[in-house]
Amino acid sequence: MLSIVTPPPKISVVMPTFNKGGKENALLKRALDSILNQSYPHFELIVINDGSTDNTFEILKKYQEKDNRIHIINNKTNKGIVHALNQGLNQATGAYIARMDDDDISLPLRFKKQVSFLEKNKHIVATGCTIKIEGTKEVYSFPKNPKEAKIISFVHVPVAHPCAMIRSAFIKKHNIKYQNTYPFAEDLPFWHDVVLKHKGLVSNLDDILLIKKRKNIKSDAKSIAYMKKQNAITKRYQENSFLYFLDKKECYNTCSCYRNLAKLNEFSDILKSNFVQKYIKFCPSEESIPLKKESVLYDYLILKENEGKLFLRDKSALVIEKQDDALTLQWKTTGKIEHYQYEKESGMFRLITK
Repeated sequence: MLSIVTPPPKISVVMPTFNKGGKENALLKRALDSILNQSYPHFELIVINDGSTDNTFEILKKYQEKDNRIHIINNKTNKGIVHALNQGLNQATGAYIARMDDDDISLPLRFKKQVSFLEKNKHIVATGCTIKIEGTKEVYSFPKNPKEAKIISFVHVPVAHPCAMIRSAFIKKHNIKYQNTYPFAEDLPFWHDVVLKHKGLVSNLDDILLIKKRKNIKSDAKSIAYMKKQNAITKRYQENSFLYFLDKKECYNTCSCYRNLAKLNEFSDILKSNFVQKYIKFCPSEESIPLKKESVLYDYLILKENEGKLFLRDKSALVIEKQDDALTLQWKTTGKIEHYQYEKESGMFRLITK
């Protein structure tokens, strides 16, 4: 009698979750539904319930009873996202590994388009997509050109991690795992190993294939402390990425890193400087004073540097004066001038009010 061998799923979807059974159960359910409703059906969904103390596990069990493509790893205690992601990688059996967050929405054609792209482009190790922020017009795209993706990997991730799909064989060959080296930013060293250490080529699709939940930025002490840690860790990653090429004094912000990398490329073929120029053409001039301090402000305000300009929410501002402990801005929309003072205790600039 012949036995029928079921082929392994083409895709292994790895999705950690923690305490999404309470008020946020609708987010978990829509994330699960968005995977189960993919037009490409050949996948397994590995959900790592990382020590949830609510009814997350019960929700997952009900879904599993209806769809046997769901596999649950149930941690008795919370071990953290790095451990949970590695559990998912270890259990994955698919030719491709897809990431998914427990509060996002994968659009129905995501898997079909990503698998089709990777099947046609055997030299590409991983792909991502353009993402849209829920409830807004904000859209974020990532580079199609692998050389551009390589440049981005020096300071950030080359792909939207919740929309990433990567060849399982590449991960296994190079024993790539998530690491605790950069807590709160576990995707940074992962993609560093894929792109920079093991020279994997990444190319992203232009299609919007994932709706990202909009994060509510809170001004409470816990949220501010988290953002401070994440900013500091990202900064440390950037410095370490350039360690073999640049002195730390040459890399005080993203613009300076790219600018000095471009100089390096005048006598090195590490990267093509014409791609680097694309990223530094909007940077401030060499004489401009860099933003050295943390850029999170009180009162629900976020100040960030983007293409050489400062943005507060969606309003652009000009820097009139910048010192280590003081910042004066003029908003372009209203012409209003505001003064901010740096607080050593919090590591942030605070709006000076009369």
